[in-house]
Amino acid sequence: MKRPLCVFSLLFLTLVWIVLTSLGPPLPVYHERAGDIVTVAGIVENKEIKSDYEVFYLRDVRFCDGAILPEENEKKDYVLSQGIVCYVTDMAMPPMGALIFVQGRLSEFKEATNPGEFDLQKYYLYKGYAGRISVDSWEAVHKDSESYTYSVFKESLWNIRCILAGVIDETFDEEDAGVLKALLLGDKSDLSGETKDLYRASGIAHILAISGLHVSLLGMGLYKLLRKMTLPLKVSALVSVSVMVSYAVMTGESLSTNRALIMFFMTILADVFHRSYDLITALALAAVTVVFGHPYEIMTSGFWMSYLAVCGVALFYPALTQGIHWEKNVKHRLLQAFLTCTAVSVFTMPLITLYYYEVPVYSILINMIVIPLMTWLMIGGIITVALGCICPPIADIASWPVCGILRLYRQICECMERIPGHSFVTGAPAGWQVLVCYALFFAVILLAKRLSIGKRLLFVVTGLTILWIRFTPQVRVVVLDVGQGDGILVCTQEATLFFDGGSTSKNNLYTYQIEKVLLYYGISEVDYWFLSHPDRDHTSGLCEMLDIQKQQMVYERKIRIGTIVLPNAYGVEEDFSALIASASELGYPVMLMARGDRITIGKTEVYSLHPQAGYSCDDVNTYSQVHLVCRDTFAGIFTGDATTESEEEICDYLQDKTLPPVTMLKVGHHGSHTSSSEEFLRLLHPTYAMISCGRDNSYGHPHSDVLERLEDTGCVICRTDRQGCITLSAQGNEIRVIPFCR
Repeated sequence: MKRPLCVFSLLFLTLVWIVLTSLGPPLPVYHERAGDIVTVAGIVENKEIKSDYEVFYLRDVRFCDGAILPEENEKKDYVLSQGIVCYVTDMAMPPMGALIFVQGRLSEFKEATNPGEFDLQKYYLYKGYAGRISVDSWEAVHKDSESYTYSVFKESLWNIRCILAGVIDETFDEEDAGVLKALLLGDKSDLSGETKDLYRASGIAHILAISGLHVSLLGMGLYKLLRKMTLPLKVSALVSVSVMVSYAVMTGESLSTNRALIMFFMTILADVFHRSYDLITALALAAVTVVFGHPYEIMTSGFWMSYLAVCGVALFYPALTQGIHWEKNVKHRLLQAFLTCTAVSVFTMPLITLYYYEVPVYSILINMIVIPLMTWLMIGGIITVALGCICPPIADIASWPVCGILRLYRQICECMERIPGHSFVTGAPAGWQVLVCYALFFAVILLAKRLSIGKRLLFVVTGLTILWIRFTPQVRVVVLDVGQGDGILVCTQEATLFFDGGSTSKNNLYTYQIEKVLLYYGISEVDYWFLSHPDRDHTSGLCEMLDIQKQQMVYERKIRIGTIVLPNAYGVEEDFSALIASASELGYPVMLMARGDRITIGKTEVYSLHPQAGYSCDDVNTYSQVHLVCRDTFAGIFTGDATTESEEEICDYLQDKTLPPVTMLKVGHHGSHTSSSEEFLRLLHPTYAMISCGRDNSYGHPHSDVLERLEDTGCVICRTDRQGCITLSAQGNEIRVIPFCR
């Protein structure tokens, strides 16, 4: 068998992935204590400095009674398998490896309740942490006794990291310092959100992580230098491996760092024992080593991106170019560089679409410039930091080339963002699409010698085509969990509509929820965005989107709006003045819609039921837009915060009209008793009632009398506070309702 270690490693990884996928993420062990003031003891495993606070990570956690540890023979029963992340402000950080008491309020990490939303709880559970504590105080256990210990090695490396970060801050301006600290020290605390978004959108965010390039440059550079200095082979190997282990610990031991470190160790080991080094076997063994120590790492996007990127270089690129004769000239070298970047981009594209729902179109061209300069950027950065520790004035001069490269990176990314089509919104593929795509990619790798170049390309194109196919039902209604507010996406085969989009309980609603849901479903343009009335719990998300787009330096926006629709009521222009001004500045048309107006897009029709033109009232809730959306056999009513007064007028208007069977009703005003009157519900008689409200909200929504009236109507009640985002799909007469949280 060729590469037996590699084959057995892949079988092991496959088995682990199948088992963990069937089991799902670990259950958080601190659920019952969430919200309590607790005292816990644990060992400080790691520390981080953020922009506004500091964090340390506890392992071997045990709850304590006051500040008393369990008896020695009971400790094993108290130690919990999941750690705790501790957040600190305005107090000193504990030393690494120390056993400490921590007191503070315990809470769980926020879980995702909408499609496409980042699941912070699942991320930390995969990393081995189930809760967080806002620290009120901490103290070391046995600090005044001889048994007090901490990791001198780790704490010394932490102090060195802080010193080097300080040198970078003194030598470079704020923006460049943030990038360099991420690049050299794995410290992203001062990396601006704008820079992260710019690098990610351009497909070069990988340069901000400690990776194989760092280990190759530093580790192999040191090893070769020691060998040239005629040091014994084993001494050179021991010194270089020790230095790289220290560097990995100092920079936080990220997944990509550990992968590169293990592969570096195998390279040195092969040299010491005079054996040949096989990149593929080393990569597989590195993956097994990481997963054996932390099994749930195999469930993270970072694991797959790290290992498959190397596979793209080591396997996919050679397979694609099998049989091509390369000449040693500039033209062929540039072509090789282009094909290498293309191979890596294509090979990781299924994962990028699965986790990010969009593809940076020009990333291949950008990486052709960025990657070759990375070596010089790292060398220049290391030299500058070393000089900064010895002679700061010389370091200032040495920093000029580094600053020049970083400026070039930024200018290239900004220029590419100004080119039309810089981002291709793909939406999230189904799992089977990703598997089929990779099956075709690996078929190219395994059958490269038997397939012509044309057939290899056909396999690749077929895989990507399957990956990008999206199946849309006739109607899809997505009632987002926006906390205390409203936000509803309606997709038909011809149109994309959005109703409201605001919250009083969630900040950055557009950035973290609305935009993610739109990208998840592959939506880059909303044809009509309806705002029922100007209250913040219905408008904050759209206002945030408009503010972001006014600040962005891009000509082509990721998400665009066809038309913003407001109610045609008295005083609307004044109530929505700021939003109308922002929309006008961005070139988005605004239209007013009144009772009797209709919008038709193919088979999709939107009827306005309220308010009548020029409607005047004292309460803005009363003039909330109410719409009927029809497509084939689906009919949905969207009410905003319409009151019983609004409902009475709608009932009068519909009295002599034929209303189609109502599939779903968005219950007015989050289930408040000021809406959903008996007459209104009796007229509509919906099959499904959707209530959008925040969990444990202070208003008591939904009110019990409303729930009773809905139950009497016989409809199925769905609630975002209990079920998360609710998706209704209509295909012919078949209706499926799927809650995000079961």
